[in-house]
Amino acid sequence: ARNHVEFVIAFFAVHLLGGVPALVNAFLPGKGIYDCIRDVGCKVALFDVERYRRMRGAEEDFVAKLFGPAGEGCVDDFGCTPGAHDGLSGVAVFPRAASGIVADNEREWLHAKAGDKVFDATELDRKYASAAQAADAIPSIDIVPEDMGSVLYTSGTTGNPKGVAATQRQFLSSGPNSGFFTVRAYVRRGLTPPVPQPGDEPMST
Repeated sequence: ARNHVEFVIAFFAVHLLGGVPALVNAFLPGKGIYDCIRDVGCKVALFDVERYRRMRGAEEDFVAKLFGPAGEGCVDDFGCTPGAHDGLSGVAVFPRAASGIVADNEREWLHAKAGDKVFDATELDRKYASAAQAADAIPSIDIVPEDMGSVLYTSGTTGNPKGVAATQRQFLSSGPNSGFFTVRAYVRRGLTPPVPQPGDEPMST
């Protein structure tokens, strides 16, 4: 998806639920997006309007094709759970396009018009609003530093896009790294870095 606010929310929501977000280059054609989704063995796909319509309007309906088994050329590079390549459980579409929120009467997927596995994200928000507020809405997940944290697909300019996995440790290292770069900037100027104080605001990472 584009860098909409829904992308950021969805990215961290997947983490909170114990999943691994797989990010696909937004400029890929419909088949390229489809190939990445099947390669990583997703169970759910989240689209913005433009990516969803690109998948639907390609040489074949790649959204519908997501719900069937992957082809023989699909290789499990990421240790997916059994059945991960048998087909997605569902697709959610965030109704935001580059021009803004798409009106209800222009959402061709709304109210299961595109099938019972294609959902409008705002419909899901309303349906599960109370469940999201429950005390156990966020499951307790045991995670170790070397568990996979994300998969980022390359642009595919020199061949098929390739999924690059990052661990939880790599994600968490961005915090200390930002502090290191701040301290280095002081040292390079011959200055003594300030000592953090209890009342200091946390540094943005």
